[in-house]
Amino acid sequence: MQSMLDDFLKEKQTDEDNLWDCDNCNKRVQPFKFSEILSPPRHLCICLSRLEYVMTPTFHLLKKTTKVEIEPMISIGMFTYDLYFIVVHEGKN
Repeated sequence: MQSMLDDFLKEKQTDEDNLWDCDNCNKRVQPFKFSEILSPPRHLCICLSRLEYVMTPTFHLLKKTTKVEIEPMISIGMFTYDLYFIVVHEGKN
């Protein structure tokens, strides 16, 4: 899970389908986006979305079946969280 969280929080450049209008140069640009936690919460709740929307002629949800390794500790920058509770929801499939 640590690697999934690290990947989610790292800086990424948007693709060509998500161009923005730059106010400085008046051009369409591919900006960089990132997420960060400025003030860490005392308790960190993480929800893993295991569904992916597939943009095909059928427009359906695809369940991800990749195994996720859960470590007893998660780090975000200089902050560390101990895992103390897990809820596992299993649907029909």
